[in-house]
Amino acid sequence: MTTYTAEQFTPVEDTRHHWRTEDGGLFVGREGQSLADLVIELNTPWEPIPSQADYSCAIQAGIDAKARERGYDNGASLASYVSSTNVQWSAEAEAFVAWRDARWTYALAVMAAVQAGTRAAPPVEDFLAEINLACPFAWPE
Repeated sequence: MTTYTAEQFTPVEDTRHHWRTEDGGLFVGREGQSLADLVIELNTPWEPIPSQADYSCAIQAGIDAKARERGYDNGASLASYVSSTNVQWSAEAEAFVAWRDARWTYALAVMAAVQAGTRAAPPVEDFLAEINLACPFAWPE
């Protein structure tokens, strides 16, 4: 990562928030932003905000991993056993479907709060840990 200093920048004539670097690079600050603030921002590591797809894929991967713990291909496969005549498979599917639904209900409520601006977007790993605490799962005996 490049580290910038204020000394590397010169103001562009007739502009208020444009600076050039020694190698000709052009940097445009926000309205009212000082060069010192721009340098701080440029030197701050950027963490992308996870997308809805990032969360959804991670949640679904956890659901499918849970199903594979008992040898099912994925969550959809396990859920299909809810009407099975095999008592054990049916019990596993019933417990799993209730857990899966609780997990998605919780996740979608949090995602709605993020989109509404009432909650910050958590990192995906933190969100998964939160969901695991809010929606624990135990296989039936």
